[in-house]
Amino acid sequence: MKKQFLFLPFLASTLMIISSCSAARKIIYYDDDEESDEFRYEEPNTSILPPLIDDGTTPGGDTPSTDPVVDKYEDLDIKNLANINANGTYTIEAEDLDLSGATLQAGCQGFYENPASQYPTSGGTCIACVASPTILAFKFTLNAAATVEFNIVCAKYEADYDLDANVQFHIDEEEPFVSNAKGNFFGHTEENQWYNWKTAKLGTLNLAKQTHVMYIRVIGGAFPNTDCFKLNVTNYGA
Repeated sequence: MKKQFLFLPFLASTLMIISSCSAARKIIYYDDDEESDEFRYEEPNTSILPPLIDDGTTPGGDTPSTDPVVDKYEDLDIKNLANINANGTYTIEAEDLDLSGATLQAGCQGFYENPASQYPTSGGTCIACVASPTILAFKFTLNAAATVEFNIVCAKYEADYDLDANVQFHIDEEEPFVSNAKGNFFGHTEENQWYNWKTAKLGTLNLAKQTHVMYIRVIGGAFPNTDCFKLNVTNYGA
C-alpha cells in the first residue's frame, strides 16, 4: 500500500526510524549510485515466474506451469524465525524477512514503516511498499509433529483488495493456501488510513517434526502492509 506524502518527502523518509523487538534496523533504500554504502536494492530474479511447460495445445507449446515454484528461492537468506517446542502462538515479525527478493513500489523510499502508537504492531515495525514480482520466505522448526494454523496480520487501504489474487502462501511443497480474505475484510477508516490491521487465516496443516519453509510469492499488484505472521500450534507431540 502506498501513502502519498504531499509534504516534505525527504523529511518523511528521515522520520522512518526503524526499530524492532531486539535491535534498530536499517531502512532499505533504492539507490542508483553504485558507490553508495547504503544497501543496494536489486531486482528479483525473473526465475520466480512460473516455468513454461509444453501442454501440446498452445501455439509454440508453452504455457505457465501452475506448480509451486519452490526451487527458485536459493538466493534468499531464508531465516529460521521460530523454534516450536510446545502448543501456543508463535509470532514471526514481517520485518525479519529477507527483502532482497522484493520489488519496491514506485514512489516509495523503503520497505519498513513505524506506525504511531495508536496503531500498535507486535514489534513496532511493519513492512509496506512491496509490489510484484516479489519472493519472500521464512523457516520454522517443529521439534515434534503438530497442527499449525497460519495467519497473517496485515492491512490494505483499498476495500476491494483480494489477498489470494495478489499473493500465494504455501508451506514446503504443499499447494498454496486459499484465504478468501477480500471484499469488506480490508479497507481503511477516516481515523486509520494505513494500519487498519486484520488477521487473515491462511490455512491449517498437520506437519511432521522437522524444519519447514513458508514460501510467499507476490503474483499480483501488491503485498499488503504486514505486521507479522501468527502460527497457532496445537496437538504438539500428539
